[in-house]
Amino acid sequence: TGNLKLDLIHNFFLELGARATKLRVYESTSDPTARELAAFLLVRGSTHVIAFAKALEKMSGVDVTKLFPVPELSTHQIPECRKYVEQGLYNTMYY
Repeated sequence: TGNLKLDLIHNFFLELGARATKLRVYESTSDPTARELAAFLLVRGSTHVIAFAKALEKMSGVDVTKLFPVPELSTHQIPECRKYVEQGLYNTMYY
């Protein structure tokens, strides 16, 4: 839209929706490869949600997690995510 705050909010919610879909894929399959891929994507997607929230907070001074009902983003309950978190993948930006 060209409105930075609006675009960040839109992207924030797109990432939350994508996370919900990845979690459904993870929960709906027992295939180890599919679960591994979903776990990787869940960890990476969490990075995007957090980045958009922090950018919005910095721009507006509003804690986005208090303004909007943000679902639980923790990946601690998913065993396949552990190694990606330990590698710091959730905090790695690629250029």
